[in-house]
Amino acid sequence: MFKENLEVFVNESELAISANLQSGLVSKSVKVILDKDYQVFNFNAEGRNIKATIKTSDALEVRHGDKIEIETITYTITSTQPIDDGAFTDLILRE
Repeated sequence: MFKENLEVFVNESELAISANLQSGLVSKSVKVILDKDYQVFNFNAEGRNIKATIKTSDALEVRHGDKIEIETITYTITSTQPIDDGAFTDLILRE
């Protein structure tokens, strides 16, 4: 079985940044890729769609309502969405 090295994708010298994930009583340091995409929604509203891409293995215990601190801003996790083959997960965030 092929074992992919996912660390290449969350390298802090490239796109990834360090974050502090607070899930329940557990707090741990993880690497994420932060995306603050600006969007216009169907009902004439606009705003930011904030998400952090994380290795799924680092997000196994994440639940809606958990917190993640990225670059001194604390976000609430409102949704988790596996990407493609499940190696990575998007954490949908609210500031």
